[in-house]
Amino acid sequence: MRHTLGTAAKATGKSKSVIHRAIKTGLISAYRREDGVYEIDPAELHRVFPAVRLDVPGTVPRGTVEPAQNREVELLEREIKTLQDALVDMRHRLDLETQERREAQAKLTALLSHQPQAQPITSPAVRPAFWLALALAVIVAEFVIYSYRLPI
Repeated sequence: MRHTLGTAAKATGKSKSVIHRAIKTGLISAYRREDGVYEIDPAELHRVFPAVRLDVPGTVPRGTVEPAQNREVELLEREIKTLQDALVDMRHRLDLETQERREAQAKLTALLSHQPQAQPITSPAVRPAFWLALALAVIVAEFVIYSYRLPI
């Protein structure tokens, strides 16, 4: 449940003006409803201002609450611990995944930017049979042209 300025002031032991100033300076984020009332998330509020201690006079100390509530608090604390462990595990997995992705990206970059050494251009092998056949064809062509006396 979200806090209004008044309930936030009671939950932190601060005045409403201190809470309002923290919202205006951006220290705390809050949602403003259409009627102008601020709604503050408890996690956001207690990120900046600690909650009022339970052993302060006028508040109910933790030991005097009903045993069912103590049991619920213990279960919630265990759940928080479980979630924190899961978060640590997820961060570890994310770090491993990030490292593997960077290594794969480095390999891909190396493959894409690899420039093999240019091979020297060599002339084709000389084929004497080709040149001999070409010369013979030219000689035969000239012989045919001159023997029939064809005009060119």
